Amino acid sequence: MNNNKYEFKYKNNHFFKKISPLFLILYILLVIVLYKAIFVFYLFIPSSIACGILILVWMYFFKKKACITKGTFEFFDDEFYYTTYRKTLAIRYKEIDDITELEYIDKFLIFKKKSKQYQIKIINAGSFYFPYYDYSTEKAINLLKEKLTENSHK
Repeated sequence: MNNNKYEFKYKNNHFFKKISPLFLILYILLVIVLYKAIFVFYLFIPSSIACGILILVWMYFFKKKACITKGTFEFFDDEFYYTTYRKTLAIRYKEIDDITELEYIDKFLIFKKKSKQYQIKIINAGSFYFPYYDYSTEKAINLLKEKLTENSHK
């Protein structure tokens, strides 16, 4: 890894939202199989509920892994490259308006957890959000802030 290139991880629900309907399809298929396999009706309802609970638990653990996205900052003299999902964006340091740390509530069904995210505001181009995953996210944002201060003094 170059000394001007830094890889980091952050949360992104895009992939999980695409595959979450598959869990519903899996539940429907399991209920159909249970209906065909269990001939006693009073056993069908508890087994359907148990399958639903198991799928929800599986979704919870799968979501933790499926929501992690890798990104890369590559720093140069007057700009940096942000790469993720096979897309690379070149952003000049003077185009960055502000980098802020925000709090948000990460929700999954009935579970809620406070977390933080970083917002990079670009002049005339919108914003990038980087929800906190681990120390690599924080370190990448701090490196970007350092490069911004270095560039502003030039």
